[in-house]
Amino acid sequence: MPGSVLLLRQQEGESRLDPYVQCFSGANLSAVSLPVLQFEYVNLKRLAEKLQAVVRYAGLVVTSQRGVEAICQALKLLPADCNAIAEWSKLPVFVVGQATKTITESKLGFSCQGAASGNSENLAARIIEYFVDCDSRHLLFPCSNIKKETLPTLLLEANIPLDCLTVYRTAPHPDIHRSLQTIKNTGVPDLTVFFSPSGVAFALPALQELGILPAHTKCIAIGASTKRALLSSAQQVAGTASEPTPAGVLHVCLQVLATE
Repeated sequence: MPGSVLLLRQQEGESRLDPYVQCFSGANLSAVSLPVLQFEYVNLKRLAEKLQAVVRYAGLVVTSQRGVEAICQALKLLPADCNAIAEWSKLPVFVVGQATKTITESKLGFSCQGAASGNSENLAARIIEYFVDCDSRHLLFPCSNIKKETLPTLLLEANIPLDCLTVYRTAPHPDIHRSLQTIKNTGVPDLTVFFSPSGVAFALPALQELGILPAHTKCIAIGASTKRALLSSAQQVAGTASEPTPAGVLHVCLQVLATE
């Protein structure tokens, strides 16, 4: 199965329209997406209350597409005459990753900053630079139950208060083992791309149990935090994407394949 890549992520819509599938097929690489996570939305009523109380906040932080979806669902709980969207659009909105930026702009109409930051450390630096010697109100941060403490800690050290609210729970996809068994039966890919630390935590044990790792595929990380998660699990990392985009992932995959 030369030049084949397993992407541990949820495909976006139809296969032919998925940005990763399009990007990899354009480079004559076979790419298959396999979801390893599932999400449950929680605390939407509380989120709606916070979104309505926009005057309490200096801005919004969104680090995942699920965070955007939670906001969209919470907004539906507000009164029809509520102008929360218009008020939030006047405030800075900070995101990580092009995918999060795109969905935030398309679904909420917000202009975003920080998409190219790539990780929490860089995003924190961007936020700190923006708010130096100014607003002391909180930033609203709708997040996962397994969020890292990097961003809240760095902002707290800079005296920038962050109002964190868990709006979705991350859990392993119920079909991980069966789907990976199918992948193994049809041919183990040359490369396996991990898209998050939680993806590492949930997928790596199944990959090892099935014997796909460590011997039969090389690991690629979407970014620095995912690389750290792999290394902390004693897993070798063949490459790390320079940016968390289809083009960034394709580039590092081509580099690794070229060395084989």
